[in-house]
Amino acid sequence: VRSRRQRQMCIRDREDAGFRELFASTGLKIAEWPDKAAGHVPTADLAIRIQAMTDDTRTVRLDAPTDAGRSLLLALTAGPTA
Repeated sequence: VRSRRQRQMCIRDREDAGFRELFASTGLKIAEWPDKAAGHVPTADLAIRIQAMTDDTRTVRLDAPTDAGRSLLLALTAGPTA
């Protein structure tokens, strides 16, 4: 169990790392473990979940909880435009 001071230091470490500025700018951001920064980064527009199966295959799931994410997912599934 972390003390209040340790939790505050973790929050400061994230702020010092530039999370706030990074996620406020435009462009693609990928976080391998977004749950580690929960509450300190905005909701993902598109969440990509990759699960290893029992053999050498992977299952990939795309979740789009925001309007921007849904638009992106629609564009990805629509295929190339002429």
